[in-house]
Amino acid sequence: MSARKSSRRRRVNIPVVIAAAGVAAVISAFVVALVLIGLVIADDRSPAPQPQPSVIDIGAGTSAVLGFHTTAAAHV
Repeated sequence: MSARKSSRRRRVNIPVVIAAAGVAAVISAFVVALVLIGLVIADDRSPAPQPQPSVIDIGAGTSAVLGFHTTAAAHV
């Protein structure tokens, strides 16, 4: 018995590669769907409180300094 080196090269089996890519795509789509469903459920359960808008009239104080005449409503 002599030790022979195998001169055969291993070839890539294309159907196996395609099947593996398909399985990976299905698993990825499943994970993405679960995450999106989780985000929708989490968003519906706990709505974040919306901050109340505030209006600050900074023009009333600066217009008097610059010499502009303002109406009485601006000084309220």
